[in-house]
Amino acid sequence: MTSETFSNVILTNECYDEIFQHLLNDNDKNTLHSSLLVNRSFCRKIVPLLWSKPFSLLKLDPSKSFIKTFVLCLNSNEKFKLFNNILKIKDKVIEEYSALFDYPALIRELDFWGLYECVRIWVQEVRSKSIRIESWTNDTTFYLIKVLIRRGQHINYLNLINNDKIIEIPPITRLYKADVAFSELQYLYCGGYNADVKSYPKLMEYCKNIMEIDIVHYHKSSDSSLAALIRSQRGLKKITYRSVSGGTWRLVAALSQTHFLKSVSFICTDFADTSSRGLITCDNLEVLELLDCRGNDFEKFWKPIMERSKFRLKKLSLARTSINKEAIEILIRNAGEKLEEITVDYIVTSTIPRFLEMLVENCPNIVYLKLFLLHPEELTTLLSTISVAFKLKQLVIRTSDMDVTSILPGLAKLVPSSLRLLDMDMMISSKALQEFLNECEAPIQRLILNAGHTITDDHIMILIQYAKERGCLKSLGYTYRTLSWNLSSCVSQEVENKAKELISFYNPEDPADFLFPLDRNDELIGSDTWD
Repeated sequence: MTSETFSNVILTNECYDEIFQHLLNDNDKNTLHSSLLVNRSFCRKIVPLLWSKPFSLLKLDPSKSFIKTFVLCLNSNEKFKLFNNILKIKDKVIEEYSALFDYPALIRELDFWGLYECVRIWVQEVRSKSIRIESWTNDTTFYLIKVLIRRGQHINYLNLINNDKIIEIPPITRLYKADVAFSELQYLYCGGYNADVKSYPKLMEYCKNIMEIDIVHYHKSSDSSLAALIRSQRGLKKITYRSVSGGTWRLVAALSQTHFLKSVSFICTDFADTSSRGLITCDNLEVLELLDCRGNDFEKFWKPIMERSKFRLKKLSLARTSINKEAIEILIRNAGEKLEEITVDYIVTSTIPRFLEMLVENCPNIVYLKLFLLHPEELTTLLSTISVAFKLKQLVIRTSDMDVTSILPGLAKLVPSSLRLLDMDMMISSKALQEFLNECEAPIQRLILNAGHTITDDHIMILIQYAKERGCLKSLGYTYRTLSWNLSSCVSQEVENKAKELISFYNPEDPADFLFPLDRNDELIGSDTWD
């Protein structure tokens, strides 16, 4: 199709809807803001999308403008109560506001702390000379929540985390019309050291179709209401436990009723006295993650998995967690051709010396592999083994100050031609990098190097030349493991700007990196991190 023909193509409304939804999912609010100014039709499509998830878009940048617009959309009675009864601004002129949209009515997520931060900076502006900012922030936040729920919104995202002993999350599940507001809830983020467990029975009453639950800092060993909420969901597909202890056994047992569950993640979880019997009933499970966990003993946790699990996993992640060799071998064999993503640390590869060979023998469709290496010869073994894994697209290597300058060029031919992302946490000289890229047949699109091992102008110039000649390298990122703080001048701004004309620069978002030791003497199992 020529450019002239393409210019006459008219996209349907459904196409635009899909494009804008994709931008929203990527949190690309700048592009969305620009697009809504194109015409009235775009504006009517994009504004409801932006206001459907304001707290996700404002996560790193709380905005008083968001609250200003929210307040302007209140009716006269609601404004009077806010300014006169709560903020005690008696002389406030109540403004009538005619908006193209009823913005509060578009909100589909309720994040208490996201709203609280936006309210706080707005209150500081309207009551700048007051010493009661915190009190007015609490009261204003609660009032706006009541307004939001009273208007009968169908909230699909709810964040009820509370780790603050001073600020108490109001009992929003017991407000007027809460049953309507939360009847279509799909995502629940709950827990916290100061969680109000009384909210869970109400949510269980209102919500039957939650698809994803994220439980954080939950230490309520005597509470059964959250487990009951989990059991009551008809279509729960994903659940994550982060820093859970005490009542873990009850929450894991509740999984026996979640027949559609596809993803379970345990992060910093205490498995003491916890059986996996509830977990192994999840026959549709596709993702299993055990990261920085403790107490998962053989009889209670691993043995049921070995004897009765029917998991055919697409993704398996194991790091800083004590494992059972036979159980992991069974998980790998059962996964077979279905397994696509795997993350393991040195505990796994040292416990199962033939792990890589076993992976290649049983799982030919791996596209993402992340693992930890201690010795240069392990890199040779790795690349020799995976050179037959033609579907591998992303390879992430974590090491402990490994210098591969002398061996890397000779391994270039072993890199699978399917590889597109290569993350090398290693010491590499600019000359070795040049020789490696010259011989590597894989068209690397994204390369990640360790900034802690001195990336220089020479490294960047080599990458510029590679991008020009091969036309494949589109992105460069740095990890900052074992970082020396005097590295800021290793790459000059002039050379970096030159590289940015061809290559985009952004660092990887990899919060799980803390699970991989930075030093050879680090404790690999990581149970000491609980103390």
